[in-house]
Amino acid sequence: MKRAGRKGLLTKTVYGLVMFCCRSDGLVMRAHVIGAASGVTRVGPYGFRTLDMVMWLFRRCLPDCRMLMLAVVLSALGNAPAYAQSTQETGRRGSTPVIAPRTLTERRLQRQGGNDGRASPAQTGLTPPSLPDPFDEFSAPATGEPPVDRSDVFRDLREAAPVPQPRRTALEPVANAQTAGERTRAIAAPEAGVGPLDGRTLAAEDLAPVGPPPTDQARSFPGRETATDLFEEEDGPFEPLGLRLGRFDIFSSVTLTGGYTDNTAGSSGGESGSFYRIRPELTATSDWSRHQVDVTFRGDFQGFPERSDDNEPSAELDVDGRLDVGRATTVDLGLTYSLAREDQSSANVAAGDEDGILDQTLGASVRVNRAAGLIGVGVGASVDRDFFTGGSTATEDRSNTEILGTLRLSLASDAVIRPFVEGSGGRRTFDGNRDTLGFDRDSTVMELRGGAELDIAPKLTGEASVGYRREDVSDSALEDLEGIVFDASLIWSPNRLALLTLTGGTDFDPTTIDGATGSITYTASAGLTRSLRKNLTLDATLGLSYERFEGFAREDLRTNAGLGLTFDLNRYAAITAEYSYDRLDSTDSSADFDANTFELGVRLQH
Repeated sequence: MKRAGRKGLLTKTVYGLVMFCCRSDGLVMRAHVIGAASGVTRVGPYGFRTLDMVMWLFRRCLPDCRMLMLAVVLSALGNAPAYAQSTQETGRRGSTPVIAPRTLTERRLQRQGGNDGRASPAQTGLTPPSLPDPFDEFSAPATGEPPVDRSDVFRDLREAAPVPQPRRTALEPVANAQTAGERTRAIAAPEAGVGPLDGRTLAAEDLAPVGPPPTDQARSFPGRETATDLFEEEDGPFEPLGLRLGRFDIFSSVTLTGGYTDNTAGSSGGESGSFYRIRPELTATSDWSRHQVDVTFRGDFQGFPERSDDNEPSAELDVDGRLDVGRATTVDLGLTYSLAREDQSSANVAAGDEDGILDQTLGASVRVNRAAGLIGVGVGASVDRDFFTGGSTATEDRSNTEILGTLRLSLASDAVIRPFVEGSGGRRTFDGNRDTLGFDRDSTVMELRGGAELDIAPKLTGEASVGYRREDVSDSALEDLEGIVFDASLIWSPNRLALLTLTGGTDFDPTTIDGATGSITYTASAGLTRSLRKNLTLDATLGLSYERFEGFAREDLRTNAGLGLTFDLNRYAAITAEYSYDRLDSTDSSADFDANTFELGVRLQH
């Protein structure tokens, strides 16, 4: 009886589960037959009728519970069916602990491509994110191998060989691309890896890049565009391509213009005439992981076919370098050269030298910068050679060499305003011990200034300073040359369409005028560049220059203004038009003049 009771209890349990999970009366009838063949009737009619009543109640009132129980039974016998997954996605979860809801993180990773709560390939980085899970029993690998048994959870630990990866289709990168440019760059190419692919192994350097190139960091934040980013996307067809030479990016251009002016000599009593102008420009910038070199060359030759004596050449070359010695130490190197014709209206031009005096300057500088906590220390030296050719002996006496040493203390931080103080001292030496008038013009130079570096990018960047300079002349018959000095170089971008450049400076120039020590010249200028359209640019300039002499009663105020338009035809050519006005007001009325100039030309660039 005990044996029959145990067998009857087990048989009733199996019979009840089958009856609980069946819907139709046909399945119930077959369950009765199975129960009778198994000996359930030996338990007695009482137990049999009780089970029938319970089955009828659950079949009529709780149909979802029967399907949920069927899912539990099948999940215990094998892998989770699709119904259990869809139940979890739609939120219909059972109360049994066997199918307790997973965490939000596991469900999110599962929707992204993982299985059974495992992280997706994009999270782990083990396989390309666009590839299906090789352990999914519903998708066979593209290599033709049979599906992998997921119920074997220890397979990863026993097998060290890499799992064959499905082949990536040519349409996947194109489908994931967001823009037309990205779809063009999304070339069908296999992923790099060490696994076998069509019987061969590919390296990362053998594959073409897929997807858009990296962008600049400033592009990642709204409103962080720099001044050179104006109309970057729209101006693409009009931007020069440049030339790649080794690790240097080189951009070059030449502007050819012709025009007319009512004062060819740029002095009192000048005559009108036509002219031609040639303006070559070249810039080269290094592309190194460390250090930096920038080269800039600008030339300008204005020729007058009818009056060759009024021809005006000029040139400027700047070479700036930076050596990154360490994380807190850099070395700045500089080399400059300039050539210009001295104005015929200048007080330094003696009688008989109106045909032209060339002023040439050659300079070199070095400065070591070291960050010591919050203080930045800069120690440097500079040599400037200024010499004159093409004039009389008195003009050549002005040739001199200036050697200066500089100490600079600044606030070494990431603040937008970094104040500094700078002191300089040195010696100015002339080529001859005494000039033709018998004066010893050698002098000792002392200068002290304070200012600030501004880095409110992209709105305002640059540097401004003000101070005092004194040159003690060796000859007691000459007065010392001293005065306030200021320098400024600021770039202000009020919006994406406009760029304003502000510059200022102070120059101490020696002279050979009898009884005069030299002159102090203050200059200030402003330049506005405004993009009217993506291929039409307006340029406006305004400049002032004030010069006063020490020991000589003369003061000059010079004003110049200009207005120009540039119409870009394509990447390589543009049409330019310009008007400029120049005026000199002097305490010596015989030197006053004004000039109006019109020119039209074409600019070729690469």
